[in-house]
Parts: sequence; C-alpha cells; structure tokens
Amino acid sequence: MASKYVLALNKKHIFNPAAFAVFLAAIVLHNGASWWMGSMYTLPLIAVGGLLILIKIKRFELVASFLAVYFLTPVLFGKGFTINSFVVPSIWFFVFVMLIEPLTSPSTKNKQVIFGGFVALVYFLLPKIIPGYAYGLETALLIGNLLNLFLSPSFNLVMVFRKKEKVTENTWSFHFEPMSKFRFIPGQYLEWTLPHKNPDSRGTRRFFTISSAPSEGSVALTMRVAEKGSSFKSALMNFREEQEIVASSPQGEFILPQDKALPLVFIAGGIGVTPFRSMIKSMLLNNEKRDIVLLYSNRQEADIAFKKILDGAKGVGVRTVYVNTEKDGYIDEEMIKKKVPDYQNRIFYVSGPEPMVEAIKKLLSQMKIKMIKTDFFPGYTETHQG
Repeated sequence: MASKYVLALNKKHIFNPAAFAVFLAAIVLHNGASWWMGSMYTLPLIAVGGLLILIKIKRFELVASFLAVYFLTPVLFGKGFTINSFVVPSIWFFVFVMLIEPLTSPSTKNKQVIFGGFVALVYFLLPKIIPGYAYGLETALLIGNLLNLFLSPSFNLVMVFRKKEKVTENTWSFHFEPMSKFRFIPGQYLEWTLPHKNPDSRGTRRFFTISSAPSEGSVALTMRVAEKGSSFKSALMNFREEQEIVASSPQGEFILPQDKALPLVFIAGGIGVTPFRSMIKSMLLNNEKRDIVLLYSNRQEADIAFKKILDGAKGVGVRTVYVNTEKDGYIDEEMIKKKVPDYQNRIFYVSGPEPMVEAIKKLLSQMKIKMIKTDFFPGYTETHQG
C-alpha cells in the first residue's frame, strides 16, 4: 500500500509494489519472502503463463535486454554459465511478472532496452558490493524504478468532462478539459482510470489514443460503444458535465516522423482511425503539408468517422481512400499496389483492432516492406478490417 499511495509522485506510484513489499519486509521487519513460484515443478507454468502475459502487454524489448545482459555479463567477466542458468524458476517469474509490470516500467522501446539491461546489470553487481545479499532481484528492480523515473517522468492528470459527441451510429467522442497544462504529440495515448460500481473483469483502466489535436483545447477520446459494452464504457456513457476522470501522462511512439518530406501510408481499420485523426487535424491547424495516402477500412459507409476532416485534408497532402469491406473487400496486396503505386518508398502506419493490425503487418512483410509502425486497440475483436 505504501508503494502505491505514500511513495508516489504526481499521484503515480514509483516502485513495483511486489518488489517494494518484499524489500520492506526483509530490511525493516527482518522477515523476507521466499520465491514461492521458484521450483522446477512450476517452471512450465511460469513459462507458459509468462509468455501469454508478455504477448498481451508487448514488452519484448524489455525482456530481451534483461536476458541478454543477465546471460552475457558473467561471460564477459570470465565466469561463464551453465545450462542451469537457463532453468532458474525465480528468474523467469521475475522477468515475466515483476519486471514487465506496465505502471513502473517504460512504455517506449528504446527506454525499455535501457531499463531491462540496467536492472540485469545491477542484479549482477549487487552480490559483489554486498556479499551474501539475498534480495538482489527485488533491489535491482527498485533501483531500476528510480532510473525509470528519470527516463520517463510520469504524472497523472485530472480531466473534467465537458461533452460527448456522436461521431457515427455506434462511435462517440468524449471531450475533457485538463486541470493542468500538459503536452502530447499527435498519435500518443493515455491510460484512463475510471472507478465505477460493479466493474467487469476488465477493470477500471483502459488505454485510449487521444483523438484531438494538441491545439484544439480539449482532450478527446473516441471509442465504439456496443449495445452490451464493458462496464467502463457504460460508466463513461453516463458521465455528466463536471465529472472527473484520471489519465496518465502521454505515452507511445506512434507519431509522425520529424522529416516532413518522407512519404507515408496510413492504414486504419474502424476505430483505428483515431490517431490519424489527431495527426491530420494537427496538420490542418498548422498548415503542415505532407505526402500521405490513407487507406481507411470500414464495413459500410455509415461507419466512417471524421469524414469531413479527412476530406478537407487534401490541401495538406492527405489523400483518403475509403474501403467498404462489404462492397470492396479487404485491403490486400493488389489494392495497396493499385492505390499506392510507389508503396515501396513509403513508411507504413497501421492502426486498428489487434487481429487486423497483425494481419496487415504480415501482409506488408510479405510485400517486402520494412518500414512499418503499428498501433493496436485491445478489446476490439474484429479479425480483419473495419
């Protein structure tokens, strides 16, 4: 509890709660915890469960950097390693459960690499500094949390609800006024926390891309709301003016390149258009010209969101191709080559439900396209576009 509410900065806790609890019990209460998952019998469970968690939260770079330093450091210092180094259950439990905890680890890939490698290095050095020290993993992670505070200064924002706006038949935008000034880059997202009665299994937190542009004033999130949606969305639909919600500091690397001359392709499936709406609206407000082709896929024309903005962006270099899957079929290799003849010279941005993003990413890889950036929306189950 202390790590969440006492040792917090700007309403956001600093330390991994489990690591802090073990460290506190060992140092202050002299009652250390044992690795209850640390046996060879539980290793298969740790491996399977851990991989499922890792696939879900996608912190592959963090895990890879930790393991690389963990295995290579002894070799560089002349100690080497044996096969037993690979089958230490406590290490795998630590990596798959504690190290990758989203709230106390970096969200961007390059910072994850630094964070993971740093924690592994500290873990290797601690026994040399304090011989016989038994809580190296937990202590290394806590020190890493302090590094993360430096790498990714984080804070929580209080947002006041102002209005909701119907975008399509089942798509709504919610507009909030931040109680303090903050900056974000078009394409970034926030983690939104909304305590409410009887939350479902998905809980009270969600990740949503900011669909508004930075200079629009309000901060907007846009979502599809099904008839039998989640408890989070139901609570948000019942919001009244002046109600408050808490959001994290902006995160994400799904942003436009600094070089405005680079030609781009945006591929959006359904609600995945929201980061592109933020980018394009910002371009319009700043008269920023780029060469962009947007392939926007929906089941039917009535599902198209932000059409007025997209159609009005021709003057800043955005050409939108609307794909009606019921009539035109899905975006495939033939369509990309036809609509974007110079596709091999462009950077591709793909956003939408996770199954759709994975399918398009595989397609682009088969087309030998190497410059691909992706953003997916968890919780939407469409197996393809729109």
